Amino acid sequence: MFHPKIKAFSFLLLPLLLLVNLSTGIQAQSKIEFVKIKDVKINKFNLNKIEISGRLVLFNHLRLGAKIKSIQVDVYVEGSHVGTIYDSYVKVLRKRQATDIPLQLDGKVKANLSKLFTNGGLLIRGQTVKIEYKGKIHVKALGIVNKRLYFEDDLFLKLSDLM
Repeated sequence: MFHPKIKAFSFLLLPLLLLVNLSTGIQAQSKIEFVKIKDVKINKFNLNKIEISGRLVLFNHLRLGAKIKSIQVDVYVEGSHVGTIYDSYVKVLRKRQATDIPLQLDGKVKANLSKLFTNGGLLIRGQTVKIEYKGKIHVKALGIVNKRLYFEDDLFLKLSDLM
């Protein structure tokens, strides 16, 4: 009935069309979303060192699981860069669920940050301290979804919040 070349071509074309349809359908109607950074704590802060921990919350809207391939987050305190969190472990994002990812930074305090403690600094006077996060996350799912998710978040803490 069909010519052998047409038959062979249809066997190659059908899986390709199915894959393209699946790929565009997944990417068009769903995504992975940055929600917030929560449970931020300054575990240690003196004139030499700062330790900050928190949890990054992502929501996977996909109908399939995804994997985080890498995370890079720059952390700023009062506008001064105190360090970068690098993480390249694989973390699974379950389908249609929120996932918490722990973040930990051990950074060095720069000279302009020491004003938070010295000479009636912000923390001592009871004012708020701004902590900013700017980062990117590399996410993959089934080899179809391959995204870099960029995010920014900030929060304000008082000395009473740190104790």
